[in-house]
Amino acid sequence: MIITEKDNLDRVHFEMIVENSGALFGINGIAYFLTKMLRKGGSLKNPRTKFLQKLEDNAIKLDVIAGREFISISLSFLSEKQKIALNLLEELLTYPNFTEENFKKVKKEIDAERKAKNNNFNSCNTSRTLLDVESVRDCEFPQILKLYKHLFDHQ
Repeated sequence: MIITEKDNLDRVHFEMIVENSGALFGINGIAYFLTKMLRKGGSLKNPRTKFLQKLEDNAIKLDVIAGREFISISLSFLSEKQKIALNLLEELLTYPNFTEENFKKVKKEIDAERKAKNNNFNSCNTSRTLLDVESVRDCEFPQILKLYKHLFDHQ
C-alpha cells in the first residue's frame, strides 16, 4: 500500500506499507534488523555515509520502521525534490548495502543500543523496542537477506 500527501507548505509525505512483514511474520528481531540496515546502510551505489549525506543535502527525511504486522518506509521532502527522493528510495530498495561488513556494523550499533537501554533505568522507551533490540542478538546475515528478498526482490 502506498500513501502520499502534500501539505500547504509544498511538502510531500510518502509512505509505503509492506503488509505481512513485521515482527509477527518472522523470527524475532529479523524485521527490526532489516529496517535498521535499510535506514543506516545506504545502497551499494552510495554506501552508508554518502547515502545519508544525499538525503541531508536534499532535506529528505527517511524512516523505516518494523511494526508488529508490517514494515513502513516513509519519506518527507519538498515537492521540488520529489524526483531525487523517489530515485533514492528506488536505489535503496533495489541495491541495498546488504554486505557482511555492513551487517556487522549494524549489529554493533544494535548491541550498543541494547547496552545503553539496559543501563538507562529512566528510559521512557517501552519494552517493544527493547524486545526488538534484545532479539536481534541471534540474527544471522542470511536471515536478513532472505526476508529482504521475500519482501522486495521479485525479479
